Amino acid sequence: MDETSGLMTDVKHAFSSVSSSAVDWSNLNDLSKSSSRLDSKQATLDLVFADYFVQFDYCVASAKIFYESWKIYQPVKVAISDIPAFMTDKKRPMAAYDALDGLPFWQQ
Repeated sequence: MDETSGLMTDVKHAFSSVSSSAVDWSNLNDLSKSSSRLDSKQATLDLVFADYFVQFDYCVASAKIFYESWKIYQPVKVAISDIPAFMTDKKRPMAAYDALDGLPFWQQ
């Protein structure tokens, strides 16, 4: 998880130098008029995705505490999800994630 957290920090840093106006948000706005939590009006991409980065860090910290307390690894999964898809993803075995090659599950 430390390696993945480092990669996310790198992404956040890279996003901080990219203006949000560099992204065409029209597809997002057309597809999810009221369901998106992204604020594409923020100045840079790190601010657009700020909540995502905060929640990722929270999940990693929670998984680490769980492991330190009970020696049970709780994987941190990043996925686009709604309730039906979440229920499917929750039951998906870790081996399926480990064997994943190509498109993420939500794009298959």
